[in-house]
Amino acid sequence: MRKTFKGVAAGAALIGASVLGSGTAVAAPNWQPVAGPFYDCEPAVEHPAAPKVRFQGCLVVSSLGKAQVVLVANNFSGKPVTMSGRIVSDFGSADCNEKTLPTGTNHACYGPTDVVEDCWEWHASQGGPYGGYVTLTVNGVPHQVKSSAVCLNWGEPPF
Repeated sequence: MRKTFKGVAAGAALIGASVLGSGTAVAAPNWQPVAGPFYDCEPAVEHPAAPKVRFQGCLVVSSLGKAQVVLVANNFSGKPVTMSGRIVSDFGSADCNEKTLPTGTNHACYGPTDVVEDCWEWHASQGGPYGGYVTLTVNGVPHQVKSSAVCLNWGEPPF
């Protein structure tokens, strides 16, 4: 199941790149289906209130040096769960609306973006770490995990 989650979560960077490439964006409070890869994610953890519901925080950085933390959740519990989320990061905070997550599905909530010059290739001597914390609340029970990564060599500066 871990490989399955990594493979599905790996599809979310395409969404992240398109969201980040178009300017400062916050997709929260809405959850979105996972559709592209994430490269810098903390390990997924099982939510203590819902066996087989796993979540993680990921750092997404665009080629323009814009970064954001994303909360990714999946449900393989065999039944739908009610969830909501919160992202608190170096780039701002966001709440993720309550949603019913059907079994066998993955969804992501994207936090605020900000330009992070350290993520550009020419600042490769610095690069963070950047991130924050993501909280997933399942059936009324919150659980928080760290989301942090160093972002080196992501791209050239946009000038």
